[in-house]
Amino acid sequence: MALNALLSALEPDRPARADSFYIVREGLAYGLNPHSGYWLDADEFERLAAEGLALAERRQEDQARDTLSQAVELYQGEFLAELRYEDWCSEERERLQVLYLRALEWLAQDAARHGGYEQCVRLCERILACDPCWEEAYRLLMHSHFRLGNRAMALRTYEKCVQSLRRELGVGPMASTTRLYERIRRSAAHAPEGGDP
Repeated sequence: MALNALLSALEPDRPARADSFYIVREGLAYGLNPHSGYWLDADEFERLAAEGLALAERRQEDQARDTLSQAVELYQGEFLAELRYEDWCSEERERLQVLYLRALEWLAQDAARHGGYEQCVRLCERILACDPCWEEAYRLLMHSHFRLGNRAMALRTYEKCVQSLRRELGVGPMASTTRLYERIRRSAAHAPEGGDP
């Protein structure tokens, strides 16, 4: 019944009992015909993210930035979020989410490298909305807030990091995160606006 409704929606002019161009059957399983020319956002996201990260590895920053920006704009949340408790798609959901987070992280690092600290903050907030334990995002946020002259926010970001890691994972922050916090705390009172910790 559901298959008939799907076929009617996909191919309203298909004659009854004719093979579908979009749906193929293999035994008792149904799937999309890979030769039907459909476009799947998850496939395109994965292609762009992988290509962008490969460009970044080769230090082709301009192309990496453009490609990764396209990829993260395609990501519209968790893969098949409505099937949250279905085991068969949870691994794919997590894999795509990590790819998204890696793309955002590279873009945030790139923004910070080029002095785009406000953009870096926005990108890190997107990362932490998706994964509140992504520690590199906290370090980038701390650095960016400090460079923007907001010492208090840089220090508060560390406290949020500590709380999230303890609550979610039962661990403290990495030594590199704590060292950055200590440098900001020690130098904050003496640093000129926009200085490095």
